[in-house]
Amino acid sequence: MTNKENLAATATIYNKRLRFWLFQLCGWLPIAILLLPFFGEDHFLSVNPLLFSFSVTAFAIGTSTAIRFLYQYLNTKSLKSSLWVLLIISVSLLSALLVDGLHHTVWFFIAKLNNQYTPIYQNQPFLAITGLLWFAYILWSSLYLAITKQDKLNNLLMKQQQLELLIKENKIKGLLEQLNPHFMFNTINNIRALILQDTDRARDMLLSFADIMRYQINSHDNALVPLEEELNFVLEFIELNRLQLGKRLKFSQRIDSTLLNNVIPRMALQLLVENAIKHGFNQSAKPAMLQITIKTEYTKDKPQAWSISVKNDGVLNNEKSNSGIGLQNLDARLKLSFEHNYELTLIEENEVVECKILFNY
Repeated sequence: MTNKENLAATATIYNKRLRFWLFQLCGWLPIAILLLPFFGEDHFLSVNPLLFSFSVTAFAIGTSTAIRFLYQYLNTKSLKSSLWVLLIISVSLLSALLVDGLHHTVWFFIAKLNNQYTPIYQNQPFLAITGLLWFAYILWSSLYLAITKQDKLNNLLMKQQQLELLIKENKIKGLLEQLNPHFMFNTINNIRALILQDTDRARDMLLSFADIMRYQINSHDNALVPLEEELNFVLEFIELNRLQLGKRLKFSQRIDSTLLNNVIPRMALQLLVENAIKHGFNQSAKPAMLQITIKTEYTKDKPQAWSISVKNDGVLNNEKSNSGIGLQNLDARLKLSFEHNYELTLIEENEVVECKILFNY
């Protein structure tokens, strides 16, 4: 990350903290004013009512700050709306009871040292202000979660727009990388030869080739696409490569159909498959394996994890290549779209190379 990016990230964090504390002060100030007549004295601005109001409000602000960390943690989980409602009600009630209890306990011990403060905890018995605080915490929690959710949506929208802009700015460069001339010429020549042997299959392959071209150059495509759409495109891409590779291509797939609605960056799976074909079949004239696996990978730490894996026979070439640059670009696109909720790995074991993307969303 550059110094400019670090400064921007620091400024964003500072602005969020400043906004949070401004909302805290503005939100609890009406509660503090409302607590003044609760003390029961005619003169609301005398010492005891002010101390009473300040004490309850201070404990309330401290507790709401702690709740904020709880909600930040829970926001990383996928919870149902009904569960959120139950959590808000429960957490708000516990917080109200905690504030009421802390207020009475602290002033009880202070009154032991100086009995002039006895009215501050005796004037309103325990649980007398719990109802008001419970309502305040429910309102506070609802507003906080609504604001953070809107911020999250705005960030996702901004990243989507940035990603789409990045793709448009690199449109020509991207097309030059994606439209491999050798693949295009080989496909056209293979289809031309196939016309004399199998007209129907040649027509199907020509349609597949047209679909691939359309998928790559359509300027109105989104940066993120459903996995099913990308997979259909990749299967056509593999069939066209089968024209050149014939029986050498030993292709298999294991797809969890429940994941097909998940979104991935456009051309991500195609890049993995293209690299696998390039390195798996250029290194040897023997038949080689190509396998696509899409599955869930639930763990306690990552309950929503799922992965895309592409395997091929071969060995890793540590020299810098176009495929390595392609994976670096893919990693940058993944980071822009999913921040840290993904892992991109490339490993070799027993002369089998696996490129894998592990998602956690």
